[in-house]
Amino acid sequence: SEENSNRENQGNKSDPQPLTPEKKVEQIINSVLNHIHAIITDDNEIAVNIVNIYAHGHTIVVENATDEICVYDAMGRLVGRDVARNVCTITINNSGVYIVKTGNVVKRVMLN
Repeated sequence: SEENSNRENQGNKSDPQPLTPEKKVEQIINSVLNHIHAIITDDNEIAVNIVNIYAHGHTIVVENATDEICVYDAMGRLVGRDVARNVCTITINNSGVYIVKTGNVVKRVMLN
């Protein structure tokens, strides 16, 4: 029976634990979410845009933002902002660490 085979496997450390119903549901949900990420909702829009934020010299580049972009210095002061668009560049004159926020995406960026 299935119970006996489970008991036999418990002594063998290399066998993974049998999946609980909760784990199976979690795997299914994660799988569905991954598929949703890949579905294209419109000809030129992806269901979930991946926001990309990085430094290029003294410029902070934000790609695929759908909300206003705000840049804060290490003290939390707003030092730059821009409207959302495909590619946005915000020039910051001083070196240092900056926090970039757009929608629910927050990233620290180092400007040299």
